Amino acid sequence: MSDEKAWTMRVGEPQEFESFLKDWTAKRIHPLDAKVVDSVDREYLIDQRSNELIALTIELGFYADIIAVAHPHGGVNSYVRYLYQIDSDRPTR
Repeated sequence: MSDEKAWTMRVGEPQEFESFLKDWTAKRIHPLDAKVVDSVDREYLIDQRSNELIALTIELGFYADIIAVAHPHGGVNSYVRYLYQIDSDRPTR
């Protein structure tokens, strides 16, 4: 089953925004090795993850929440970029 199908199946299940965001981040944000992923691919991935996060938060009724969380970072795209930076600073799993 693809990740997108797994997420789609979860739409409609009651959950808290914080739990959703923590779960989504753990499953969708992973370190990007600069030796493997060039800057163009990195930006593409960030755009894709941002669009995915926006779509999911709209479906789950969390759009206002993600906008509030992302606002200090300059928007959802910048927030997702920030998440990738945090994840790249973590030790490998």
